[in-house]
Formats: sequence, C-alpha cells, structure tokens
Amino acid sequence: MPDESQNTEDQFSEEEPQLIQERDRAHRATTLMTDALVREALDGMRANYTAALLAASVEEVDLVMGTKILLKQLDTFENHFAELMRTGKLAEHQLTVIANHREAGEDDRPWYARDVNPGEAI
Repeated sequence: MPDESQNTEDQFSEEEPQLIQERDRAHRATTLMTDALVREALDGMRANYTAALLAASVEEVDLVMGTKILLKQLDTFENHFAELMRTGKLAEHQLTVIANHREAGEDDRPWYARDVNPGEAI
C-alpha cells in the first residue's frame, strides 16, 4: 500500500485541470484581443460611439443614453477578455508552482494534514 503522505500529485490533481482550462482560455482571449482585425473593429466601434456621443445635442436624450449604453457594453466586452487574461496568468503561475513542487518532491499539504511523530517539533 503506497504511503499517501508522499503522494503530492494527488494533492494537486483536483485543481490542475481547472488551472489548465483557465490558462488555455487566457491564451485564446489573448489571441482574439491582439488580432489586428478584432482590434480594428473594436477601436472603430469605440470611435464611432464616441463621435456620436460628442455630436449629439443636449435635447437628444435617447441618442445620448443609447450611445452611453453601447460604450458601456463595449467596455464590458473588453473587460471580460482582460479578466480572462489575468486569470490565465494566475493559473499559469499556479501550474508553475505545482510543477516546481513536484520536481522538488515537496509535500505541499497544509501543516495539519502532514504526518508528525508525537513529540516531534513542528
């Protein structure tokens, strides 16, 4: 029967697939948001909405409100991808930490989950 205190791969195996998925989604988000055609479209939309907002008169309340909503939605769209990229960077870092722990053979379980001999200093 294998000694479970030495099996650190099992410790990480639950979170690793999710971290890999987050990392992969970040790569896809980065690819999309750095694509020249996508950037051109988003920047063009922002420029058009901003121009419409600046050209609107005070009396055109519906136009102003609608344009503000469009700008806010564009921000929400871009922020979604930015958040995916940030989450992916964190996931990549966590995967690196896991790989380093495995390579070093370190026990990364919390102190209370490790086997300690009675009388041994913690």
